[in-house]
Amino acid sequence: MADLGETLSRIAHSVKAGGRIGIFIAQERREGDPADILEADNTDLARALARLELGYEANDYTARNAAFWRRVREAATDLRDTFEAEGNGFIAASLIREAEEFLPAFAAGTIARYLYHVRL
Repeated sequence: MADLGETLSRIAHSVKAGGRIGIFIAQERREGDPADILEADNTDLARALARLELGYEANDYTARNAAFWRRVREAATDLRDTFEAEGNGFIAASLIREAEEFLPAFAAGTIARYLYHVRL
């Protein structure tokens, strides 16, 4: 999205008073980012919610997400021959490739995953 604040504002205005919004995000720390950008209250989303004065609770799913991608890679690797025998080897290859894109960031501590729960 081009403007996170504008998008959140539109979402918040479309939810009735007392409603709830759940947002899963992955925050990456890139070169030049502050060291604390991976903390729940310092992500791009948290800062946008604060600017809009929208309170939230954040739940850290980083470890669970890393474990998920390890399981995906393991299962896809274990089942690769089966997928290929069915003519669907591209599915296993895609899953393995995707897991191998995420796992180094988790290992390096440069990515975090949160569920933000906003009550209006």
